[in-house]
Formats: sequence, C-alpha cells, structure tokens
Amino acid sequence: MQNDIRKNSSQLVWDKRFINFNFWKKFNIHFSMKNVELKYNVYFEIEPLYYVSRFLGLAPFSIRKKKSGERELQFSHSDIILTATLSILLTVGFGFGELGIASTGAATVPIVIRVLWFISVLLTYSTCIVTLILNITIHRKHFPHILRRICIIDSKLFNDGTNGKRYKSRRSRTTKHLAVIALILIINCFFSFYFFFHVTIVYKLTTIVLTLCNTIFVLISYQYMSLILVLRARYKHLVSIFSNLLITKSNLYDTDLTQISHSGPSGACFALYANTRYFEVSQIRELRNIYSQLHEVLWLVNKCYGFPILLVIASTIVTFVPTFFSGITYIQYAIVHQLEFKYYMVIGPHLCWCISIVFMFTWIISCCHSVTGEVQNLLLYIHKIEIYSNVTQSTVVELRSFISQIKDMKVEFSICGLFALNLPFLCATLGVITTYVTVLFQVK
Repeated sequence: MQNDIRKNSSQLVWDKRFINFNFWKKFNIHFSMKNVELKYNVYFEIEPLYYVSRFLGLAPFSIRKKKSGERELQFSHSDIILTATLSILLTVGFGFGELGIASTGAATVPIVIRVLWFISVLLTYSTCIVTLILNITIHRKHFPHILRRICIIDSKLFNDGTNGKRYKSRRSRTTKHLAVIALILIINCFFSFYFFFHVTIVYKLTTIVLTLCNTIFVLISYQYMSLILVLRARYKHLVSIFSNLLITKSNLYDTDLTQISHSGPSGACFALYANTRYFEVSQIRELRNIYSQLHEVLWLVNKCYGFPILLVIASTIVTFVPTFFSGITYIQYAIVHQLEFKYYMVIGPHLCWCISIVFMFTWIISCCHSVTGEVQNLLLYIHKIEIYSNVTQSTVVELRSFISQIKDMKVEFSICGLFALNLPFLCATLGVITTYVTVLFQVK
C-alpha cells in the first residue's frame, strides 16, 4: 500500500514537472512569437520609405523602437520646422521659376507654350507645397493612423508564423522601388546640371530648388503607391485563404470540402470542417470584419491623399503637353540645321522629366487596377465555394452576405470623389494628352 502511495506521489510529481515544462515551453514559444510580431510589422515593411520621407518633410513624425521591439510614434517640433523650411524654400523657387518663364522671349517660345509652362510650374510647386502644409496640419496624424490600423488588421490576418519572411520580402521590394526612383531622379539631375557651371547664380539656385521640388513630387506619388501595395498584399492574402480551399490534387469539382479541409489550407484562418459548422460561420464573419477594416483603411487613404494626387495628375497632364511638344520641335530644328550634340542636351531635362512623370502615373494606376483585380478574384472564389454540395445552409447564407458586402463596399481609389484610378481613366488621360499634342503640332 505504501509502495503504491509512493509510486502515485512520485508519478504526481513527474506529472507536475511535465505540466510545468509544457507551460514554460508554450510560454517561451508565445513570447518569441510576440517578439517576432513586434519586430516584423508594417512599420518594418515601409521603414526605408519612412526615412526618405522624413528627410524630405513628408513624414513629420518619428518611429522609435522600444526595448521590447515594439514601435511607438512620436511628434516633435523639429519635423514641423523642417517641413516649414522646405515649404518656404519651394515658394521662393516657384517665384524664380515663373520669372524665368516670363523673361523668355516671345520669338523663341510661342505664347501658348509659355502659358502652359506657367501653369505647369504653378501646379508642380503647388503640389509639393500644399502636401507639405497638409502633412503638418490637418493630415499630420492620418499617415500614422493608417499604419496603426494596418497593424491591427495584420494581427488578425497573418497568423501562420511566417511574418518575418513575409515582411522582409516586402521591405526588400520597397527598397528596390526606391532604387528605381533614385535612378530616375539621378538621370534627371544629370541633364539638369549639365550646363550648371556655365550659367548665372540665379539659374543655379533655381535648378537646385526645382530638383528638390521634382524629388518631393515623385516621392508623394510613391508614398501613395506604397500604401496601395500594402493594401494589395492584404487583399491578396484574403484571396489566398479562399483559393487554398479549392486547390486539390484531383479535379476541382470532384472533391468535397471535407477532404480539402483535412489537409489544412496553408496560411488560412479557417477551414470548412463538416462537424464544426458554427466554426465555419464565425470564421467567415471574422474575415468579413477584416474586409470591413481594410475598407476603412482604403477610405482613410482616399481622404488623406485625394487632393495631393489630384494635383499630381493635373500637373502631369499640363507638364507633359508643352514640354513634349517643345522637345520634339527643338530636336527637329537641331536636326535640320545640323547643330552640335550639346544643343540636344538643352531639351534633355524636359523630355526626361516627361517620361518620368508618365511612368509614375502609369505605375500608380496599374497598382490601383491590381487591387481591384484581387477583390474580383476574392468574389470569384467565394462564388465557387458557395456551389459545393456539402456546404451547409448557414455557411451559404454567410458567404452570400460576404458577397453582398464586397459589392456594397466597392474597392476603388477615388480622387476627391471626381474619378477613380483605373485602366479606363489611364486610357482617357493618354487620349487627352495625345489630342492636345496633336493640336499643337497642327497649329504650328
């Protein structure tokens, strides 16, 4: 009897040790996963863009890392002073730029081209100045608020333990994009500073400020585009959750969801098990909640960047038409009169800038179109799951509610409610530009 008691007591001790061991093991895993989540998040993803934006006054806040790895946002007066200084500098540069256009001889440049150039310089500088002022006033907390909302969504959406790899890949993508933009700006600077040492001091200062303005102009466009890419990644993950339920080794329509669910969709938050129908409905509803939160982030992006992107688009159209026309005309004149190569370099900055802004404009709209394409794919996969025979009525009702939600909460990047950025708008804009350039050539 005593031996049995000792045996049971020793077994109880080992059971307690085993329980304690499992508890600390689970605690350590949870703690390490928490540290990973704090270290790798959307702040880590856009950190290269943040440093560049803060240097140019487009991110008037600081992101500091705590000892735990968590990031906190701080607002300081130095960021406001930097942004205000850049705004004043651009205002002075705008005045010199307009004086330079006004001093151009009427015999050299037609009056129509001079007027379009005047409007072009006005819109380009206004885009940068207005955006800088908005960033330190009414829009100062919008960008951090957007990032905070995305962090909340990521904590619910990305729970498959591969956050480190995912965010590192996206950070690398952001770095590559910034490298492409830096290359574009360097080429523009090369043409702009080709005659830098053979002109007056006023022209030198105007060229420096104009280069700064063009850099901020391009960065505004990419900052908007980076948020579009962040949203696209989240919508794409929602699509992968539903698409993984349809990926099987056999024919798509010859297998049921119970067979797919037992294999477990990789990275999915829910699986349609035959014996847990309540679990299906609750998880689909959670995905609907995530979609709703993504739509709120989309609304904030449209609200924060609507007017600046409107100015960017208007500046792109007005700048391209006279600059492209003048460049082609000057090249034609140089070829006819067999001028030296250095005369071709005069128009180089203008043509290079035309190509750059059209490239950025097309890049932004293609990203917007890709986001709407992901939402259409999400709708398609939900329809496919809905037609399976073993899906219960409650699940079908929830899926149909999700479909109605997607149709009601349309994903579109609206610019001040005037128009949406999509491929039809891109085609219409390119058509308008081509028409005006053709008219100028005919008038000539």
